[in-house]
This record gives sequence, C-alpha cells and structure tokens, in this order.
Amino acid sequence: MRASPPLEAPVIGLFARMTPSKGQDRLVDALARSGTPFHLLLCGGPLDTPYAHDLNRRIEALGLAGRVHMAGEQGDLRPCYAACNVIANMRVDPEPFGLTVIEAMACGKPVFAHRLGGPSETVRDGATGWLLPDAEVATIAAGLERVWQDRGAWQAMAQASLGHVLRNFRKDRFIARIDALARTGER
Repeated sequence: MRASPPLEAPVIGLFARMTPSKGQDRLVDALARSGTPFHLLLCGGPLDTPYAHDLNRRIEALGLAGRVHMAGEQGDLRPCYAACNVIANMRVDPEPFGLTVIEAMACGKPVFAHRLGGPSETVRDGATGWLLPDAEVATIAAGLERVWQDRGAWQAMAQASLGHVLRNFRKDRFIARIDALARTGER
C-alpha cells in the first residue's frame, strides 16, 4: 500500500487518530460501494494496532490497496491537506467541534462530514462542503457519489470554505464570541 496517492488522483483525506470511532473503516467500505475514483489519504496513528491491521486487511480484501494510502502520524499536516481535494470527518458519534473541519477549511478545502454534532454548525452544505444525515456506510457511499458529481464546484467551495473560516473562526473573532457569550449568554 502506497503512503501517498498519485498526483493526478482525486483525493479525500481523513486525518484522525486510527480508531474505530473516527470512521476510517466506514469510509473505506463506502469507497468500495460508491464506484467513485477517489483515493483516500488516511493520516493518523498508531498503525501497529489490531484496528489498523484489520483495516489494512479490509482494504486488501476490497481491492483498494492502490487507492487507500495510510500515511501514519504526521508532524506537519499542511502537505497532507495540500495533497487532498476534499477532507472528510467521519467520526461515528456526534463530533463535539471538529478541529480538522476548521483546519481543512482554513487550508481552502471543502469538507465531507455528517450532521451529527459540530460539523452541522461549521459546514454549510453545498457551499463549504457536504453534510450527510448520518454516518452509515450506505449514506457515506451516496455522499461520495454526490461529492464526485459536484467536482466542478470544488474550487468555488474551497474558496468559500476559506472565507467562512476567516469570517467566523479567526482567533480574535472566536475569543470575542466566547467573551460575549460568557458575559451575556447570547451569541
């Protein structure tokens, strides 16, 4: 299995600790079902765990060894974000906030996530990414097809993502909003 996808490939990245709660296995299963040409770049570790070994076996069994790239833990994710067209957040339970969602948009990448938790408040469906109703494999597979069909809009979504982060999630604005909330209880 290659650690990085070919330069010309359409790439979806998922950057998270390698654990079942982060949904790497569901995204792999959905890729196999979807019929889309995406490559997956999975960054995170550890890679020497039963889950990671099972995921490698599943990738092989599904015939995806050439399209799923496990890069392991990364000290600097900027090159990984740059290598991707879209960033996924597939946490299986409600995401409290979703730091990688904000990081992805700050890097000018549209986000593919489900509506459970934080992404429902940070991703604008159809504008800065795609929101799914749940984290089930069939839903993710259908979502991958939608992302592929929308590939002509990826660049505009990337620009909208960056603008959305700059307007709403800059450090100074975030601190001011938290301060206002603490003082008044209003947003």
